[in-house]
Amino acid sequence: MTSLFAAAAAAAAAATTSSAAAAAARSGAAAGGALAVRAYRCVGCSIRRFSAAAAAAAVAAPAAAAAATGSAAAATHAAAAALIAKKCRISINALSEADLSRKAEAAAAAQAAFLSSSSSSSSSSSSSSSSMFSVSIGSTPVKTTEGVELLLPSRAAAVAVAAEALRVQRYVQQQQELLLQQQQQLQEKQQQQGRQLPLHLLRRPLTGLLAFAQDVSFQQQQQKQQQQKQQQQGQQQQALQQQIVEELLTFVETDTALCREASARPEALLQQDTAAAAAAAAAAAAEEGSSSSTPALLQQQCRSWELRAAVLLQEQLLLPPIVAAFSSRHKVLLRSSEGIQAATQTPETLQRLRAYLKQLTPLQLVALQAAAGQLRSVIIADELLFGSALQQQPAAAAAAAAAAAAAAVPAAGGSAGQSAASAAAGCPPRAAAAAGEGAADAATAAAAAAAAAAAASAATVRRAWEASSIETQQQQQHCGTVCGAHDTAEAEALLWLSAARAAVSLF
Repeated sequence: MTSLFAAAAAAAAAATTSSAAAAAARSGAAAGGALAVRAYRCVGCSIRRFSAAAAAAAVAAPAAAAAATGSAAAATHAAAAALIAKKCRISINALSEADLSRKAEAAAAAQAAFLSSSSSSSSSSSSSSSSMFSVSIGSTPVKTTEGVELLLPSRAAAVAVAAEALRVQRYVQQQQELLLQQQQQLQEKQQQQGRQLPLHLLRRPLTGLLAFAQDVSFQQQQQKQQQQKQQQQGQQQQALQQQIVEELLTFVETDTALCREASARPEALLQQDTAAAAAAAAAAAAEEGSSSSTPALLQQQCRSWELRAAVLLQEQLLLPPIVAAFSSRHKVLLRSSEGIQAATQTPETLQRLRAYLKQLTPLQLVALQAAAGQLRSVIIADELLFGSALQQQPAAAAAAAAAAAAAAVPAAGGSAGQSAASAAAGCPPRAAAAAGEGAADAATAAAAAAAAAAAASAATVRRAWEASSIETQQQQQHCGTVCGAHDTAEAEALLWLSAARAAVSLF
């Protein structure tokens, strides 16, 4: 088009020059040249207007299409960006008093982790409900690796953690927005490849250090609480053991094996009582008009004198070997008493016994307490559980003791001698016979051995019970047995003694 305008201009210039040179001769040609110039000018304007309109139309068409596509993409992108921004919102929250009371354990761990002892003690007096902060990303609080909410005792630390989280979240937001743009522009294959994020840009070292410090402090606090609980349990156990030890030491002063009948020769005592009873009976028979209750009273007094003699004799036969064995094992010198007086022991003896009782295990101590309560004797109970005086007592000695008791008290001694002999010497032959019959079979031999051990243990328990209840047994022999009372008490006592002995033998 420019060349066209140039040609028209050149033609007009040439026409003007030629008309000026021959103005006089060719006036008609000059007028024709002017018309040609005007015609060319009109054509140039029309072409220029058409070109401009075409160019404008060519530019407007793709711009309108791009505007329509861009508006839809912009709406989708804006919605996604708003969702990402909502999820990436960082907030710093000051804990209220209710939150602090609900999270007291984590708050204490944070105080111990981030504050020194001096600063924590000085700040504890002036602390308020806003002295502890937490950081949240969206609606989720920042937590430690143990899953505990990260609590910070200063706003500066919370701002630092929030800034670090904001940096990471902004980078993640940018990458997500970039990924959205790539998903809009690239095809499915390019969308699947995705852009991998550098891991070092996603790390939050400051938050990790603070969270790890709080976890360490939290674990230390839990360990201290557990240690304190164990110490309290140990102290309670020691206090209970000390209480049992002191209780057993008080039993020694009133021990059945040490508090005995008044010392006197049984023969002289029995002879004196018999003579007094005979004299009283003769005087009562000679007296006229005496009441009918006098002979019964005299007989009751005579039987009480016989009972005292029998009790004294049994105590002298059964108790000294047990006391001697106990004293030998523990290297102590025990004092005995007569009548109703307490058997007071020396401080050295009590100290030795206290040291011995303290070295027992809780099971042994509890078993000794139970056995001593049933036997009313710490000495007999200790020999039953840990000694050998009751186990090594031969059957001949038991038979001799029964025979002596029968000789001292002819009226009721025979049955006692037979019962003692059968209790002490009856079980071992049966156990030996069972072991001999089952020698051919291993299972039968084992069963026989177990039966023999059970029989021996039962015999030992029986001897301990007889040694601790001499007066009761003699009263039953002289005055009779009350059905349903003595038998039940004896059966329960033997059950407890057997259980205590079995418990100690298990370990």
